[in-house]
Amino acid sequence: MTTQTPPKPSLKMNIIGDAFVDIYCYLSPNQSLPTLGGDSRLSQPIHSVAGGSALNTCTHYQALAEEEVKVELQTVMNEEDDYGKVLLNHVQKYGFQLINCHPQQQQQQQQHADKESSTGHCVVIVCNNERSFMTHLGCVGKFHASHLQVDKLISSRPPQQLLQPSVPECNHHHHVHVHVAGYYNIPGFWNGALEQVFVKVKQQRQSMQDGNATTTTISLVPQHDATEEWDGDLLQLLQYVDFL
Repeated sequence: MTTQTPPKPSLKMNIIGDAFVDIYCYLSPNQSLPTLGGDSRLSQPIHSVAGGSALNTCTHYQALAEEEVKVELQTVMNEEDDYGKVLLNHVQKYGFQLINCHPQQQQQQQQHADKESSTGHCVVIVCNNERSFMTHLGCVGKFHASHLQVDKLISSRPPQQLLQPSVPECNHHHHVHVHVAGYYNIPGFWNGALEQVFVKVKQQRQSMQDGNATTTTISLVPQHDATEEWDGDLLQLLQYVDFL
């Protein structure tokens, strides 16, 4: 009699939010930000790196991930512009999964770049060990909760089943964590739009009945609000959030 080995508990990390290219400018020591119409000296060459709260979080999770952990990022970018290519190279280098939710990208209609279809990018001015940002949201500003592939947040075959067909069937991960990063950079998720996603994920995960224990947790990082309004109906979301 052959006894099947039960699958190891699996974890799916779903990261949702912003991805930017950060353009770093380091001011010389003891030099302040330039006055309007003025000039300041930089201590280092200007350089660009992949960034954004969601992409950075995904990168760090992937570095810590074990075999039973799948890390996936849902964000938006223009894969055809120079900034988008920087982000794609970063994703490939660090090996996590990417879902580009840009509507035009999905429809393969990204023929002409404009200010709203550009990959998000920001100038980072480093002065006396403090960072100040000047951000162009680009397509991040048009990223809406309805663009998400919500089914990917709810159910996905655990990695050990892809590698070991003999492992007993389970059509979803035992634990799913959803992390929303840079909330104040994605206005298309404000005022109830993200709440609808949270409700759907929680309800459908709870309804899974196949003999395998399922748990779901949610976390959120608001980031800085450049509008200084600090609203977006964030307080309404807290009832669904396990970690803030």
